[in-house]
Amino acid sequence: MVKKATGTSKISKNSKNFADMKNQLIQEPNRIILKYIKAPFDLSYGSNSIPLIVSCFFTSGNFLELGMGSFSTPILHNISREENRETISVDTDLGWVNNFLSYNTSRHHKIYYVGNYEDLDKKLGLNLTQLGVVLVDHIDAGRRAEHAKQFCNRSKIVIVHDAEKRNDGFYRYEQTSLRSHF
Repeated sequence: MVKKATGTSKISKNSKNFADMKNQLIQEPNRIILKYIKAPFDLSYGSNSIPLIVSCFFTSGNFLELGMGSFSTPILHNISREENRETISVDTDLGWVNNFLSYNTSRHHKIYYVGNYEDLDKKLGLNLTQLGVVLVDHIDAGRRAEHAKQFCNRSKIVIVHDAEKRNDGFYRYEQTSLRSHF
């Protein structure tokens, strides 16, 4: 069953000792990273995987994923489940939503289909503040910067996939002054 972007939900606070998670990552980075990444590693579509994993372990709070993917969605799902945190994954493509419907059976991960990414708080019935990590990796490339800016003061870390300068012509990050907000 696809969750439509209506109704109310409550994001619970997690109680994991984040100092322990950070120390584990610092002391044994390969073990922690490789726990969540499938080998062989894809350096194109999954290039945000390592920064995503590190960011999750260096923040408290829950996760918001704008645009689901073969790499990021399972990573966030597994970290949420193992670390008693919550992930909200949102997509405008019903195909991607259907790929991860089984995650809706978990109390740690909720999947939503929306027509667009505007006014997510209202559509999802959530208070999307004090988030740990927000991943912006949706199909609407020209609006990624705008959506990242909406969460820059509502989360500890915002990751925008494909934000390196070589991709700027397609994503228009310089034109929209994305980097000035972080």
